[in-house]
Amino acid sequence: MKHPLRLILLIFFIIILISSCKDKNESHAPVLIHGQKLIIHKWKLFKVETVPEIPGVNPMDFLEDCYTDNIYSFLPEGVLVVDEGASKCNDQNPQTLSGEWKLSQDEKQLDLEYGNFNQEFIVLELSEEQLIVRTTLDFNGLSILGSLTFLPLP
Repeated sequence: MKHPLRLILLIFFIIILISSCKDKNESHAPVLIHGQKLIIHKWKLFKVETVPEIPGVNPMDFLEDCYTDNIYSFLPEGVLVVDEGASKCNDQNPQTLSGEWKLSQDEKQLDLEYGNFNQEFIVLELSEEQLIVRTTLDFNGLSILGSLTFLPLP
């Protein structure tokens, strides 16, 4: 009768040992929700529109190249890297700025923070083809509700 008990204890002990061992190659990356998987990419501003649209006015015409050529790299774990692109608004600025991004659990709000920039955006669309957000824009001291469309870069 002692042999079956020893066998059961031995099997139980082996199971505990095996289950407590971890694969050294096991990834410790957080599980990403659908929107987080889509946003982890490089994005470039493609279009800016006012809401409501102002006939005959293209807000992109009011933005300097130093803003429209920026590349926004959304990296895992909320890391944001903004590359100033070919033209910089201030030659003294670094070529890249690091910051943070956060996508809300319901994927309806995107928060960006880098350098002196801190902005909340309402997510209108997040897909493999484009990212469209809405926020309040400042054009020469005038606050306007705007929609920004970003396209992914290869």
